[in-house]
Order: sequence, then C-alpha cells, then structure tokens
Amino acid sequence: MSDLTQSIVMSGGFFALMLVTQFGTRSLSTHRILASVGIVVGVGFSYLEAAPTDAHSLAAYAVAVGVGLVFAGLATATTRSWIDAATGKRMTRCGTAFLAVWATAMLLRVVFVWAVSDDASFRTWVGEQMARLHLTPAVIAPFFVLWALTMVGGRVTALVVRTPRTSAPRVA
Repeated sequence: MSDLTQSIVMSGGFFALMLVTQFGTRSLSTHRILASVGIVVGVGFSYLEAAPTDAHSLAAYAVAVGVGLVFAGLATATTRSWIDAATGKRMTRCGTAFLAVWATAMLLRVVFVWAVSDDASFRTWVGEQMARLHLTPAVIAPFFVLWALTMVGGRVTALVVRTPRTSAPRVA
C-alpha cells in the first residue's frame, strides 16, 4: 500500500472513529478523554517515527498542525457541551455540522490523493511545488496524519477547557 493510500485509510479510520465515539450525545468522561489522548499519542509515535525530519519537512508539518487546529476549532464550534443537571456529568452533543467538518477534512484528503494519482497536470504541479519547497513525497502521508491527529487532540483539549468539571448545571 502506498504512503498516500495508507494516509487515506488512516484518515478514514479517524473519521469512522470520531463518528462512532462522538456523534450524538455523549458524556465527556475521563475515560473518553484518555482514550482520545491515547489514540493521538499511540498513532503519532508509531506512524510518525519514520517521517522525514529535515527543516523543510518540519515546516510542512507545522502547516499540517495549523490546518488541523483550524478544523479542530470548527469541530469544537459545532459541538455543544454542558454539565447535565440530573447526573452532574460533563456532556457533549455533535450533530450534522460536526459531521460536515469531519467529512470536509476527509474529502479534501481523498480529492488530493485522487488528483495526485489520476490528474497528470495536478501531479506535475504538486511535484514542482514540492521541489521548490525542498520536500519529498514521504512528507505527504505524515502531513495528513498530523492534520487528523491535531483535529482529534485539539478538539478534545478545547472541550476539556471549555466544559468545566463543576459549574451551575444546565439542562441540555
């Protein structure tokens, strides 16, 4: 499996995981928070350990983190959070807007991979830009993975900060 295909499979896995674990009304429990952090750390260390680390690649990864933070902000903005009056638990609710943010991120990755694979002029343009920026194709898959990991990690962090452990409980 090529690096590009592998990055799409991993991105699709993150997309499916986010939908299964976050879509709808859920508790924002310590278990859910630690599971998300564990996924980010585990995938980050296992997949990214072989990623190129020259200065140009690191600059590209910084862009990936920036893009991931933008999408994390959008995903957070589309997530309601509150403390349930009956149980005192921190809760979240994600609907179609949340789904749209994740679907857009996934679609952008898929379209890029499709265009690089099947559109000769786009492939040539990407190759020229990568050469101009002193990047190798080996930076693309880690770019996508960092983007997805930052979306997960950034959103979880924002929700933890935004939803205090205790406050005046609200009814959803």
